[in-house]
Amino acid sequence: MTGLTVSNILANPDLKPEKTTEYELGISGHFLKNRLRLDAAYYNRQTKDQIIQADLPPEPGYTSQSRNIGHIENKGIELMMDLIVLQTYDWKWELGVTFAKNKSLVKKLWDNVTEYTIVSQLGVQYIAMVGQPLGVFSIPASEKVTDENSPYYGYTVVNNSGFPIESDTQKEILGGSQPDFTMGFTTHLKYKNLSLHVAGDWRKGGYMYSGTAFFPCIPEAPPIPSSMNVTRISSRTP
Repeated sequence: MTGLTVSNILANPDLKPEKTTEYELGISGHFLKNRLRLDAAYYNRQTKDQIIQADLPPEPGYTSQSRNIGHIENKGIELMMDLIVLQTYDWKWELGVTFAKNKSLVKKLWDNVTEYTIVSQLGVQYIAMVGQPLGVFSIPASEKVTDENSPYYGYTVVNNSGFPIESDTQKEILGGSQPDFTMGFTTHLKYKNLSLHVAGDWRKGGYMYSGTAFFPCIPEAPPIPSSMNVTRISSRTP
């Protein structure tokens, strides 16, 4: 039977509301007797005092506390084009294209903290780091041959199963989840009372975490894709 328990979340009397300020500049134009429409916009968004649930050492009896983190910047551009390719009494064909590019930057966290783990699973950390885009993937770096006199200097050291040995102290930043840009495509074809609409999108760049790709491998370590250009040396003895 559940009795009275004390919350393990420590209250924060200094918690402040999150604040976002943004300005945007845009321009729009219609051409070719309104058959071509072009839109362009630039934005700059500054977010301060975002609220997160930060972990605490459990010794005092609390495991987390709501607190504010410093300063996140987002800025980017958005472009749009709509074109009526064909227009008659019975037919109408329209094309549309959108383009968006956003660049985020963690400018400050809190106190002297420079790195915060948003989520961590199976050795992969998704973090907020000062000076990096919001949300980058961090993994343990691979051990390297450090003897400059060795013919294998700089090579990656692997274990008896052929997988790289992870460093206990060093991390490697792979990249962020944010795409380089996104695009959208639409086409609309109409004949009298019949119409067909098709839409598609394209996302270029950005990393994603796949737990599905991890579990089919052997328990010792995740597989190394054959496309990775990794020069390595085995640590196993002959």
